[in-house]
Amino acid sequence: MEPIAGSGDRNAEEIAGDDGASRRRLREENTAMTDDATPLRYRLLTGPDTREFCARVSEALDAGYVLHGAPAITHDGTRSIVAQAVVLPDRDN
Repeated sequence: MEPIAGSGDRNAEEIAGDDGASRRRLREENTAMTDDATPLRYRLLTGPDTREFCARVSEALDAGYVLHGAPAITHDGTRSIVAQAVVLPDRDN
């Protein structure tokens, strides 16, 4: 089971050197997953249970997303695969 489009693994050096780049990258991923430049209000991040996956969730939180529901975990026979939903808060609240 591979991560869904737009949620590929990143290495720790790429994430650690963030100067706003993670927010730009997340906006680019959101744009790539839609037909317009509007960020997706809901995203389901999936991938192997690694530090990189946790960094991707952290990037989403840094970009203004909030956790939605509990994380999920399954096993594909060789590795654990995790999922975490994130949402952008309502702009009206």
